[in-house]
Amino acid sequence: MDGLARLGADKLRDHQTTMAIEALQESVYGFPPILAYSLYGTGEPLRLYEVEQRNRIWLEPISLDVKLSMELRGWYRLNNNRLVQNEFGNRFYLDTYGTKWLAFDNCFGDPNQEDGDDL
Repeated sequence: MDGLARLGADKLRDHQTTMAIEALQESVYGFPPILAYSLYGTGEPLRLYEVEQRNRIWLEPISLDVKLSMELRGWYRLNNNRLVQNEFGNRFYLDTYGTKWLAFDNCFGDPNQEDGDDL
């Protein structure tokens, strides 16, 4: 290795060390925060194409705000193949599926559970 190449390698090694030290000073998260509440949906979450084929789904919001999640979870109906909406007018768009909400066929393990309201 000639002197110029060795000088370049030393600078690269110093730069990598500096970057590693800077990275250690930053907050590094290996795992996302654990949710403090359980899901009421039963079974595996539906795939998006399955949501689009259902008239009614049980929706579980994805949020660290427990109170908001408890208020928004529940039975939703598909509306115009663009969104799901509950009886109170709360909406979740299909393009946010998997990032803001998950859908299930049922909650509490009762396949005959009905929400009793038509949207």
